Amino acid sequence: MLRKFVLVLWFFCLPWPGYALDVSFGNGAFFDPPQFLEMLRGNSSRDAVERALAGVVLIGGRASGVLISPDGLMITARHTVEDLSFTNADCARIPLFLGHEIAEDGSRDTGLRRLVCDHILVNEYADDFILMKVRVPEGIQLPFAPPERDVVGIEAGMRAYAVGYPHALNYSRGVKKVSLGPVVLYRPYDDELPHFLHLIDTEGGSSGGAILSEQGKLVGLHFRGVRDYGPGVKVLVDGKQTLIHRFNVALPVPYLLKKYLPN
Repeated sequence: MLRKFVLVLWFFCLPWPGYALDVSFGNGAFFDPPQFLEMLRGNSSRDAVERALAGVVLIGGRASGVLISPDGLMITARHTVEDLSFTNADCARIPLFLGHEIAEDGSRDTGLRRLVCDHILVNEYADDFILMKVRVPEGIQLPFAPPERDVVGIEAGMRAYAVGYPHALNYSRGVKKVSLGPVVLYRPYDDELPHFLHLIDTEGGSSGGAILSEQGKLVGLHFRGVRDYGPGVKVLVDGKQTLIHRFNVALPVPYLLKKYLPN
């Protein structure tokens, strides 16, 4: 447990330029959801991806989160709402917005809803994890990203989508975006902190946002970026073992749910 605590401190408090909330790799662009879905036209998983995209939530002025059930279960990285996670009264002040995005016709916020956190179910520093319950608006079925529960649903070499609010700190700019790239290392049984590394473009507001599989399953929560990890890490890039120094870190959803929401 002490080793895990030290590792988490390392991720949070890197004293050199390796620490970052955002890391970009030049993989392309941040796409608005309609633009991204158009790229998936003809793909058998397009509808599943569209439904999952709709479940990603803006934490206003802060970061991103993800609804994982129609009855209002939501998860995010703890550090994004740490100061508002100690009591239910604090929880209700977390600024949650559903539908803050560009629509297919170019309009904005056509389905915007303010969500209210009812209570915190899990508040875990060591895994940087928050599970909360939001109130379901009357007459509304909340969208959600179905979580991957099988540990083998993630593997190095798979392509994935990062979905969130990269510019969440600026409400007018902070609309939902999608970026894509590879998962390059997966350590689901790491004794200190189960994680995977990905090379998908992120910005500061991406923290707590969704990492989706190509099938539309929620496989991870974006955690941190590392811009310059001195010794480097050997990972799988384009089928080859490669030493990299720049990467993003995600928390694997199968591990989190097995530990905190087993049923």
